[in-house]
Amino acid sequence: MSSELKNHISIFGVCCTRDVFGFHGDTEGGYIIDSCIGGGISPISAVSSPTSEDSELFRDQVLRISTYSNFVKRNSYFNLVKNWMPFLTRKKSDYLVIDMGSMRFPLMQNKSDDKEFFYIK
Repeated sequence: MSSELKNHISIFGVCCTRDVFGFHGDTEGGYIIDSCIGGGISPISAVSSPTSEDSELFRDQVLRISTYSNFVKRNSYFNLVKNWMPFLTRKKSDYLVIDMGSMRFPLMQNKSDDKEFFYIK
């Protein structure tokens, strides 16, 4: 695959999306992942006010995630201080993949006991 064109991508999504683009056996799947942000950064959280690093909430969160993976720690930190955009855009990618699969809302409602019949609220 080394002779094939590889697209550079940045991902705002979950680690499963990163894995889809990044791991394909012995190859990279034809993509080079420049950056990946996710792990709980919702669209609302992404545009809300930052949490002060001196606050009790910040210290509690840092303690809570201290044993997690570096990916989770980094994303949690970015979520608290709201500085994920510079990380995501530090390198110009060919594509930005936005995956909001973990941000599910109850848009469908069952109108009856029939599990096959749903309508949009």
